[in-house]
Parts: sequence; C-alpha cells; structure tokens
Amino acid sequence: MIYFKKRIFALLLLFNSVICFGSSSEPLPVIKNKLVFSFDQIDVVENEKMGLLGGSYLFPMGAGFHTGLGVYGAVTGDRGGFFTGGLQLTWDKALTQNYFFSAQLFGGGGGGGAAPQGGGLMYRTSAEIGRNFTDNRVAVGMSYINFPNGEIESSQLTFSYSRYFDNLHLSGYRPTSAILNSWRNALSRGFSSTQQTFSLQFLSYYPGNENKGRSGKILNQRMDMLGVRWSQKLKNNYWFEFETAGAVSGGIDGFAEVLGGISYRLPIHKWFTFNSGSLIGAAGGGDVDTGGGGIFRAYTGIDVLINKRWQINNQIGMNWAVDGEFLTPFTSINLVYAFSSFYPATTELASFNDQDIHWRQLRIRSGIQTYFAMNQASRKSNKVEPVNVDLASLKLDAYINSWMFLSGHALGAATGGAGGYAVGLVGPGFQFARYVSVELLVGAAGGGGLAVDAGKIFQPMLNFELPISRSLGLEASLGYIEAIGGGLSGPVSNFSLAYYFMQPYQ
Repeated sequence: MIYFKKRIFALLLLFNSVICFGSSSEPLPVIKNKLVFSFDQIDVVENEKMGLLGGSYLFPMGAGFHTGLGVYGAVTGDRGGFFTGGLQLTWDKALTQNYFFSAQLFGGGGGGGAAPQGGGLMYRTSAEIGRNFTDNRVAVGMSYINFPNGEIESSQLTFSYSRYFDNLHLSGYRPTSAILNSWRNALSRGFSSTQQTFSLQFLSYYPGNENKGRSGKILNQRMDMLGVRWSQKLKNNYWFEFETAGAVSGGIDGFAEVLGGISYRLPIHKWFTFNSGSLIGAAGGGDVDTGGGGIFRAYTGIDVLINKRWQINNQIGMNWAVDGEFLTPFTSINLVYAFSSFYPATTELASFNDQDIHWRQLRIRSGIQTYFAMNQASRKSNKVEPVNVDLASLKLDAYINSWMFLSGHALGAATGGAGGYAVGLVGPGFQFARYVSVELLVGAAGGGGLAVDAGKIFQPMLNFELPISRSLGLEASLGYIEAIGGGLSGPVSNFSLAYYFMQPYQ
C-alpha cells in the first residue's frame, strides 16, 4: 500500500507540473515566472545538522499557484555531495499590499554524503510569511523534511528569497501560421531582447597530494567532469552563470556539483572575448571531501567566435571547498550556442524585422523511471536484494527541426535501496512522428548503491507518446542502461507526462 501511495503522490506532482501551462488564445501571452532560493538547517542524525540550500525555477498555474523544478544540496555540516531533485509546488496569498503567506510542497529523490536517506524519496513542506519588494520577496517560516524510507525527519526554521520576471510562453505543438504572425507583429512593436548562451562543458580537475578523500586516501588523479552551463547577460558586460556537472573519470564515483554566480566578458577582438568570473554552490560525493558541500570557484578564459551562433570557450581557474579538503586547479572547454530571447520592454524598444525572429519548439517531460531488478553485478553491495530502482525523472528537449531534438535528463533515486544515486544525461533524439522517437543518451552517474565504475553511462531509449491535447501527451519509454567500464546494466522503463510549448528567439 505504501508503494502505491508513493506512485499516486508522484503522479499528482507530474500533473501539477504541467497544468499551469494551459493554452492561451492571446496573441502574445506573457507569464510571470519566479526563482526561489531557500535555506534549511536540518537534523540528519542525533547531534548532527546539515545546511540545505534549495533552488527552484517555477511557472504560474493561476490562482496564486506556481510549479516547476526544485533542487536541494548540502552546503554546511559534513555531508558534501548530498543532492535531491524533483517537483516543487507553491501557493501564495496576499495578506496586505506588502505582505503575503506562502505554502510549498516538494517531492523528489536523491541523497548522498553517506546520509541515512534510505531509498532516496524526499518530501518537503513549508509555510512562510514574507514581504514584497516589487519583483523581489523575502520570507521566513517553518519547514518539514522527511525521507519516508530512510531515517531523516526534521522540522526547522526556513528562510527564502524569490525573484519574479516576465517570460513569453506559447503553449502547444506547432502553432498555426496566423498565431505566429500575430506574435511576430507584436514583438516588433513592444519587446526587446537579451543575450543568452547554452554550453556543453568538459572540465578537468588536477588535485595535488594535499587533497585527501573522506577515506584518508590521497586524491591526486585527474578528475574529468561532463556538464552543462546556461548564461544570461545582465548589464555592462556582466553575465549571470549557472552550471551543473558530474564526474566521468578519476575513480570518484558519485561526485557532482551545482554552481551559480557572476562573470564579466570584455570583447578584445571581433573573434575573441575575455571572460572572468566567480561561482558559489554545492559539490561533493564519492570519496571527495568537500566538508559540508559549499564550494567556491574563480576562473578566467577566452571565448573564440566561430560564427553568429557558435563559440568555443576555454577557461582556467581554481576550486575551493569552503570547509573541506578539496583545493584544486582546473581547465575547461565549452561548446557554446548563443542566442537572444525576448522580454517585455519597459523603456527602450529594440527593432526587429521578420528575418530576425525564430521559433523554438520545447518540451518538458516529468515522470518516473525504473531500472528493472538491479542484480548484484549492478550493486556495490551483494547484500541488497535484486529489486527495481525507481527514480524521479525530469527532461527538457529543444527541437532543432521537426525530426531532431537535443535532450537533457536529470534523475534521482527514490526507492530500491539506491538512495543517493543521481544521473545527468544529454544526447540527440530523433522524432519519427509525434508518437515515436528514439534517444541516444550519454552522461554521468554515481552515488547510492549502484556500481557505475568511473561514472560514464550510455542509455538508448525508444519512446511512444499518446497525445492528450495540442500541448500535452502521455509517454511510455523502453531502453537499456549500461555503465561504460562495467557494473550497472539492465533494462529501463519510463512513464512521463509531456508538455509542448514555444518561445521566440533572435
């Protein structure tokens, strides 16, 4: 019965995650998204606390509700590498002109840092009172965090900060030419644009003999990481940066990081741009000792322009664990895709002609993925029964054309004795019709009780979709996962709710 309750709860979260996007007949729908950051000091075991930093990207549902992706990571204590990801639902109610009440619900999976998270399923609820400052909000309240098949259960004070911003959003699959023309005309009259980039990132860390792992072993072997980075221009050559990556070599199964910060980019030639920045965030896992998980990075580098859309970015820098034994230089090379997104203009309008405005088809899929009967060869321990492992699954797809898309997946274990196991996947997809597609995915995985060698995995998937409406579909997938180097292997299934939408870009 508990198992079915968990499944029902997960399906309700999936429904909430897309119902907010209902189609609009307006020629130019503008929605108000929000970013939410929170901090909870939770009890892990008796006399041990862990600082948990949360970040959520949320979309409006109407009637005060927002929903979207939430991620939580350890930044203080001694559980560096503890991460969970899943779906977040919030409800806000105005009390006065400046004050509000907020309730939040999160459900997802993850763990790590040798914490007693059990299978990894995590619930979080909170109730807060806050104050508005135009598009910024601060709040304080109480939160409750529970890992129902583990040992973590904690109530504590919580603090949060929210930032609201306008975004253009057209719900549906392949809108009519009349709708697109009305958008194009409106964009040319009342909107401006801002530069953004999306990067596929390859990093190499070079720890020296002063770096010791949690086991006491010296970590002086090169560590290779695979990740993604998103950037958006602010003002005066300053940019906001967000990135996440996981280990694919170096014998540090389970190491991952999530960071955000500010960079400065200065053009020095028509083909070259100098860049420098600093990031903070959470990192850890495997045998890497990042203490509580807080990490700081400083770097400098050069962007090399290939053409209007593509760049190569090279960086060198240094990583510091705030209270751990991890201090290492690094190099990185990024394959960068550049574009500009539109936003409602408040003062100065930009001018666009029709040839400047393009349309990107996007899709969000949220669901439950299952690794079937993970046997002893796929486990780190031979004491675990060969049961299924269920993972919370979130996917984002960007269509290149009508038959090809690029896909990114994030997954965290929720049941099956694999708490702390997390996966990041990227790769191309090929759409044979709206109903059938194939994905060829590679990525990084680790943590928990599953054996993935250095962390590199390969996962092909065959997807079948049943349309519900012009913007929604139910998807069933079959595939196979294999750790490159040995260990984890077996059949995979995935059940998701898919949502299609479009956004204009320049």
